[in-house]
Amino acid sequence: MRRKIVVLGLFLFSICIVFFYFQPKWKVPDNIYSFIDIGTFHVPPQKIEVHQSSNFGQSFVPNFENLFMMSVFIPSQNLNKDQTLIFHLRCKPSEDQVASDQDLVTKVWKFREISIKKNNFYTVPTDKENMPQGFHFHFEFPVISDVKNQELYFYFESPDSKPGEGIQIGYWYPRQYYESLTFGAAYSNHQPIEGYLAFRTYHTWKGNFKTLVISVKNRLLTDRVFLIFYGILCVVIFLLLAAVWLKRRRSL
Repeated sequence: MRRKIVVLGLFLFSICIVFFYFQPKWKVPDNIYSFIDIGTFHVPPQKIEVHQSSNFGQSFVPNFENLFMMSVFIPSQNLNKDQTLIFHLRCKPSEDQVASDQDLVTKVWKFREISIKKNNFYTVPTDKENMPQGFHFHFEFPVISDVKNQELYFYFESPDSKPGEGIQIGYWYPRQYYESLTFGAAYSNHQPIEGYLAFRTYHTWKGNFKTLVISVKNRLLTDRVFLIFYGILCVVIFLLLAAVWLKRRRSL
């Protein structure tokens, strides 16, 4: 029986290899594989207020190509207002400039439009993201390619909000755990400050099946602890299924 299990495993593995090498140009549906790059599951301990006198931003360096979605932590507050929140995402070309004058992405919302949204590209259920302390506000935009290892800068402004009537955003100070954020700093009115905004970045891919496999491999290698954990988990599940199958075969 064990020999049959080994043969079956080798057969399935061979099919995967053949599919990978001989059908590399098959197109994969968009966003079938999307993943978080920079971010954290923890609730930020502090918050800052964006209003007409203070904008807040963050620089960061993506670890992957094809950025298509971001989120920011919104602490619990009254959002039933008509003031405007504006998001800008730009390249950060040099030390002498905070960012280029041209936005890669511009998003505009009324405060009342900022709410938790169903997120089909992440493994955390919506009800788990909506906590008493607040929620992550997710927003998509057209895929931005060629951003791996390139410094980007985003900021939020609310030009029609008076101090005390703006919108609060989650903020980390001093530095605490922040997954995959290898470089970056928070900004207030385009000047660097200590700490980090509570944000996340999400990536997808463009290309064929081979590109998909490479993207999955790179993401797994970024978090080696999770790779080892899920690898062991898959082996354990396979052994359990094999044991159940052998037990049923013997009982026949």
